[in-house]
Amino acid sequence: MGLGKIFIFSVFSGFSFAFSYRTSGDTSDVGFTFVLLNQLSQTGDSQTQAMIMVLSIIVTVFFIYSLARFIGQIYEQRLAGIIIAVLGFSGSFLILSSSQQQTIFIIFGVILWITGIVVAILLKKHQA
Repeated sequence: MGLGKIFIFSVFSGFSFAFSYRTSGDTSDVGFTFVLLNQLSQTGDSQTQAMIMVLSIIVTVFFIYSLARFIGQIYEQRLAGIIIAVLGFSGSFLILSSSQQQTIFIIFGVILWITGIVVAILLKKHQA
């Protein structure tokens, strides 16, 4: 996994974390996915519920495996991997967790993303 893949995975991790942070509040903040899964589990028969549970377990195991590989790749890249992962994660978290009235956080998140992309490109050219 190169620096670009580290950046992309950290961006998606930031989105995931911010999404779970936002949906842990009141019931009005619960996302569409949670409402859909809740409806399926309440209205579905036992086979549907079992299928949802098995799919959730498979996705969770895959994510844990991917996360372990991600941490290993950051360790291989040392400081550059840490910097790029922090920039991608922080940018995503700021963008998703800010409200529409707080455009400065959205702009700052995009700036963090751009910085992460530039650092990844420059370090890739330097390593080659």
